[in-house]
Amino acid sequence: MLNSWFACNPQRSTTHSNVGHEARGTVNRYFSGAMVQLPVLAVAVLLGGCPVVPAASSKANPANSPNPNDCPQCDFAGRDLRQKDFAGANLNGANFQGAKLSGANFSQAKLDGANFQQADLSGANFQRAGLAQANLSRANLTKATLVQAYLRGANLSEVKLTGADISEADLLNALPKQLDLSDVKATGTTLPNGSQGR
Repeated sequence: MLNSWFACNPQRSTTHSNVGHEARGTVNRYFSGAMVQLPVLAVAVLLGGCPVVPAASSKANPANSPNPNDCPQCDFAGRDLRQKDFAGANLNGANFQGAKLSGANFSQAKLDGANFQQADLSGANFQRAGLAQANLSRANLTKATLVQAYLRGANLSEVKLTGADISEADLLNALPKQLDLSDVKATGTTLPNGSQGR
């Protein structure tokens, strides 16, 4: 039995005599009728095997995620995420209300139903991002890039678009139907009312 015990605990082989004495004393007390339980390890050895250590969950390893920034439905409200790189991330339904996101990179990110209400998105990159049904009301998109972004049904009420580039973006059915596009590059853009930008 002691040989099996040391097989399970090779790191303790340097103290063989002390551990052997302790283990024998434990076993003697057990068989003499004393109300002392054997250690869990000794019980495992008596049953003929070493204790099994459960493997770590794969969920604890972010490397298993296709994109370490994937975080659908997450709450980033009020966070300072300036210059943060979210490129290609799945952020559907995430909450960025009031967040500081100037210069952030959301290119090709999935942001359907996301909430950017009153967020600072100045200079942010949303090129080819999916923003269907997203809430961008009162957001600051000054000098932001939304080239080829998909914004169907998005809420753009009171959004600031000064100096922004929304070329070839799809804004069909977005609100409001009439956007102030002065000082906005909108070449080839599908506007909320279905007309094409110039």
